[in-house]
Amino acid sequence: MRTLQKEEFILKKGELFPLGATVNKKGVQFTFAVQAGKKAGVNLYHRESQKKYFISAEKKYQTGNLYSIYVGGICPADYDYTLQYDEVEILDPYVKKVSGHEHWGSQMKKAGADGVRGRLDFSVGGMERDVMPEISYENLYLYQLHVRGFTKHTSSGVKKKGTFKGIEEKIPYLKELGVNGILALPIYDFNEVLENGLEDVTREHLKRYGKKGEEVEETIEERLNYWGYTKRAAWFAPKASYAGNSEQPEKELKELIQRLHEEKILFLMEMYFPEGTSPVLIQECLRYWILEYHVDGFRVNDNVAPMQVLAADPVIGSVKLLANNWDENAIYGAEQMPAERVLAEANDSFLIHMRSFLKSDEGEIGAVLYHTRRNPERKAVINYITQFNTFTLQDLVSYDVKHNEENGENGRDGTDFNYSWNCGVEGKTRKKAVLALRKKQVKNALLLLYLSQGTPMLLAGDEFGNSQEGNNNAYCQDNPITWLNWNLLKTNQEVFQFVKNLITLRKEHTILHKAEEFTGRDYISCGCPDISYHGTKSWYLDDSNYSRVVGIMLCGSYALIDKKNQDWDFYFAYNFHWEPHEYELPMPNGGGVWEILEDTSGQAVLDEKVLMVPERTAVLMAAKRVKKGKRIRKERKNKAKK
Repeated sequence: MRTLQKEEFILKKGELFPLGATVNKKGVQFTFAVQAGKKAGVNLYHRESQKKYFISAEKKYQTGNLYSIYVGGICPADYDYTLQYDEVEILDPYVKKVSGHEHWGSQMKKAGADGVRGRLDFSVGGMERDVMPEISYENLYLYQLHVRGFTKHTSSGVKKKGTFKGIEEKIPYLKELGVNGILALPIYDFNEVLENGLEDVTREHLKRYGKKGEEVEETIEERLNYWGYTKRAAWFAPKASYAGNSEQPEKELKELIQRLHEEKILFLMEMYFPEGTSPVLIQECLRYWILEYHVDGFRVNDNVAPMQVLAADPVIGSVKLLANNWDENAIYGAEQMPAERVLAEANDSFLIHMRSFLKSDEGEIGAVLYHTRRNPERKAVINYITQFNTFTLQDLVSYDVKHNEENGENGRDGTDFNYSWNCGVEGKTRKKAVLALRKKQVKNALLLLYLSQGTPMLLAGDEFGNSQEGNNNAYCQDNPITWLNWNLLKTNQEVFQFVKNLITLRKEHTILHKAEEFTGRDYISCGCPDISYHGTKSWYLDDSNYSRVVGIMLCGSYALIDKKNQDWDFYFAYNFHWEPHEYELPMPNGGGVWEILEDTSGQAVLDEKVLMVPERTAVLMAAKRVKKGKRIRKERKNKAKK
């Protein structure tokens, strides 16, 4: 191909929006902001010859603090670009595709001839036939995963390990499990090899906190910011090293999202913006991912992002928005109700109290009852007992303290507040009694998660006992510590089936995932409140500080199992005391009889109106609703016996 001379470029003033590079068949428009007093421009690099052209941001291209330059007469696919301010080249913060950072574990070098640059051959469109599924929060089952770690292990059985294609190959598995929403850790291009500060991974950092001498050289490539919460990132560009074909990451990601949507699975993204990020950039970024990639929602760090603006945006405000906290009064006003819930609160409150209850701490009954029923009108809640920045579920029941030695920070990293219990032995063991107790505790935790109202979120691998060997902050571990070991799926089929059955049961029964919050009142005059709390004696709750025992009844009269029939009644018995307890059971409101559906110990005994629950055990029971005619016949039969 012939390399054009600068004189052959056609230059003219472009449109002010959108910001960044906008490509068409005849050329490309660059729109960017410039601070007063800065000499700025665009550098074009010919991809084959590496010849560099500088196009100055002259006043004729200026409107306010924005410069917009249209460069015609070129084939955009032949060129990369950077922005230049005075003598410094930078990567355009609105770049849609990155050149020079295609391989995982490589340094994102500074922008320029030998560093990263923006590519102009990014694919636009291709989602015209895609239909974004509509799934409300009460019908959503989230699954949090890391794109690389999900399928990188040799046991994953996929062809393109650690990529978007790898997730696509696992869609049948996700369908079988029953989840219908993925929350992916950062998938935009980020610098995984960092430079300064304690959070960064450098030779100096390793010398100070980790290994010494030659070992530093051997381990430096292993010490990466694996998660992607970094200051240097290209927030508009899919990460090329997460694609099977690093030349077309945007095409591969769109194919994944379309396949997920075909299977009625949502795709949500974790978005991390460092302090000082422009609110305008954040708003434009989220809009772009929705319009161009059909992303179904985001989890955003609300300490930086302009949350009220995002919620009010007509595009961003139409998808699911997860944040640590929301001030819904500031967004909607004191009394206004949104047409539908798009905001969701996702913080560690559920995690802390459910973990504490699980390990038999005092004073948790009130918090457990609150989180079990919590389901606000104007925002949803995301419930989780584990997430990427904590113990996995298997580690939660296997370790009392964190074991982050491999991170090289002498235990300075990761929280010391894990609310965990090792069941008697720290870490790995062959003791059958300990292993049995751990499996029971895992099931107890899963029942707490899936029998609570709100949206449950499962950490990938928890359904088959994935472990990080006690590391609760594996941010720099790109190895089998963080890669899911799919061999565990074979050895832990029991737990996998347990999760699968819970999700199926919850989907089939509206009373287990209502759109409205329970009130604790009989507001339909059926003789029973929608939710009621019990102790070892029915209708008498023991919420004292030392209590570790509670029974919860959901009345099926407040929900339909199908268009005609009311739902079943459900009763959850949680005994997280170290002694067994007998529960006097309330009468089912639907006229049926209690049946045990799940018993985490396998030793609970149901004798008419009394349930004996062993120590540290959760029991799920249901009473199928008896039709009126059958109930009358049953009563007559009982009278005849008497």
